[in-house]
Amino acid sequence: KAGGRLQETITVLKSLWLEPEVSFKGSHFNLEGASLDTRPIQNGGIPILVAGVTSASVNLAATLADGWVHPSGGAPECIERGCQIVKQVAEMAGGILALWIW
Repeated sequence: KAGGRLQETITVLKSLWLEPEVSFKGSHFNLEGASLDTRPIQNGGIPILVAGVTSASVNLAATLADGWVHPSGGAPECIERGCQIVKQVAEMAGGILALWIW
């Protein structure tokens, strides 16, 4: 599955940042009672941004990450279209996504 490792990584990181103890069983990571001694001070943990224009990266950004970064280059209309897609997917998933574009 495209983006599977990144999806699990984001899930595990967010869990470790927010929970005192984490158990997780996935295709790439298996944790049992894992914890972090030092957690981020920001509410919700460190913002995670996903870059990319593939369907997998856009869906991952919109459903699990905190923001989306369009890769450098590309025509303005491509960037605008990417923003529209990310916003639509985020809204369908019930989330609000920050768009980080350069």
